[in-house]
Amino acid sequence: MIEYKTSTQPVTANSRGAAADGFSISGYLTRFNELDLGGDYTVPGAFLKTIQDNPNPPILWSHDVKQPPIGIIRAWREDATGVFFVGELANTTAGRDIKTLVEQGSLSGISYGYNVKKSASRRKNGVMARELQELEAAEVSLTTFPMLPSARLTGKAAKDALIMAEFETLYHCGQRIDQALFKAYREAKRRQMLREIKLHDQLREIELGLEALR
Repeated sequence: MIEYKTSTQPVTANSRGAAADGFSISGYLTRFNELDLGGDYTVPGAFLKTIQDNPNPPILWSHDVKQPPIGIIRAWREDATGVFFVGELANTTAGRDIKTLVEQGSLSGISYGYNVKKSASRRKNGVMARELQELEAAEVSLTTFPMLPSARLTGKAAKDALIMAEFETLYHCGQRIDQALFKAYREAKRRQMLREIKLHDQLREIELGLEALR
């Protein structure tokens, strides 16, 4: 049975120039030993065989196997952090549409469809988790909603708004929220409070200035 996993990391992109047909994208499919909201974590070595067996998997839009691929993985490998890939979006209508969204910054999530070949149950961060030891990845997808907070928007205020929106959506839907997101949410709320205090102080200074002019 194919499962799907969304990365904690946003995709990055850059134009490959007028002479190139495609549009280059890159990012981490996963970071090793990081517990996700599904209760899984991946260990080094889990992707080695699938990378060797399938060096150029397709890139899909949100795991939609009924539609043609929107691109292809050109290179991917494990490094000290996780699994890094370099891909290319196709110069097709769908590929160009996705390219526009990636450049805009509204689309940055990475996901992948996979079969579990080897796993084990382990205690991690105080909970029972599934350690993914060997995976067979069938495809990589670009997706709108990453599983954990990521800096899709620029600026601290925009990033905090994204973190808080993700936390509150998960909370109100009764979904599990991991320790990393709790910490990120707490820090985001703290920064929000500091901004509100600063704004209040600025408004008060303006009011006092106006009163002095009367």
